[in-house]
Amino acid sequence: MTFQQIVRVLWQRAWVMVLLATLTAAAAFGFSRIVEQRAPLYTSTIHILVQPARTESNQAQAAQQLLGVYQGWLLSGYRAATVIDRLGLDMTPQELLEDVEVTTNLNQLTLDIEVESPDPRLASRVAWEWATVFVQWRNGENSQVQQEERIDAFILDDPVVRLARPTTLANVVTGGILGFLGGMPAALALTHLEAGTLR
Repeated sequence: MTFQQIVRVLWQRAWVMVLLATLTAAAAFGFSRIVEQRAPLYTSTIHILVQPARTESNQAQAAQQLLGVYQGWLLSGYRAATVIDRLGLDMTPQELLEDVEVTTNLNQLTLDIEVESPDPRLASRVAWEWATVFVQWRNGENSQVQQEERIDAFILDDPVVRLARPTTLANVVTGGILGFLGGMPAALALTHLEAGTLR
């Protein structure tokens, strides 16, 4: 079968591809709804601003370099243990750390804490407490140095919670695309079967 013949068959049997795309997209939607009801996963994100007392370029550069140090400080098992004690959680520090990610933004001088949990309220509480631990630590460190040498930390806003999984729209689109692609060999096979029957 030539390329032109394949294109012609696919055009004539486009309904097969559309049908399969519709079925797989619907199946993906149904699966996503079931997962959302039975096993959703939420992400809570909170942002901490790291602000040097002086705005000179060398002080700001020092703050940027310290962001990596602060990131390591936040991802310590000691921090996880502190959060667990404060919130009365029934888990180990290592278990909690597996659900926490800390990233840095050098341009905005922020530390971004992201917490995953099936419980959106718990994710928000953990994110807030984790950020609070850091701010309190910075306040304690600042009390031991002169005002112009301080590097302050401020929580910019309340934690933002979003549904991380399932991603219904992405699942539906992916399902539709896979169904459409799967419909191509199905359309060719159907044409081949019909040709054999006519013979």
